[in-house]
Amino acid sequence: DSEGKRFVNKERTKALAPIAKRFAATFRDWIFADLGRARELTQLYNDTQNTHAERTFNGKHLKMVGNNPAIRLRNTQRNAAWRMIQSAVVLLDHVVGAGKTFTIITGIMERKRLGLSRKPLVVVPNHLVGQWAKDFLKLYPGARILAATEKDFAKSNRRRMFSRIATGSFDAIIVGHSSFGFIPLERETEQRFVMEEVEYLERALTEAEAAGDKRTVR
Repeated sequence: DSEGKRFVNKERTKALAPIAKRFAATFRDWIFADLGRARELTQLYNDTQNTHAERTFNGKHLKMVGNNPAIRLRNTQRNAAWRMIQSAVVLLDHVVGAGKTFTIITGIMERKRLGLSRKPLVVVPNHLVGQWAKDFLKLYPGARILAATEKDFAKSNRRRMFSRIATGSFDAIIVGHSSFGFIPLERETEQRFVMEEVEYLERALTEAEAAGDKRTVR
């Protein structure tokens, strides 16, 4: 102001946010429009500014125990399986045909062998329960698998199935999406999860409103 004091003009700041985003997008597009320039600036940034590097997972050393030796996994599958062993949460966003099923099975069996997982539960589309069981035994012929069908979760059989899951010693339990819905969650746990999601959405809404992002606000 006229006295030299600084203050935030909320209206102009809100109007400036989308302009700043367009500037950033234009600059980013300009950088990556030329491969040589992108490499040079990326290296310069990493050498002078970046203090963090994304972790990479190399599973070449992974020694699978009890697997079918006739099946050789790709390096990408071994790397992803190693990531499952090392990380608490993993998203395998691989294309169809990349071998996610064998990757997950390998990660499950190694986590079980190392004592990192006690009783792994695999939830798949209903029509794939049988196929998953076949693939599991194809890769690990000696695996102890419980593949639960919709019939197992029928009202008359449900208590028996829950008892088998709770007391049985399995390397993996495979259930369909609809069957998984019969496994109840503690009310307190569900309420806590819902409130965490509400808080996340409220923060996202506030940020979107401040940035003038009408589409996200809607």
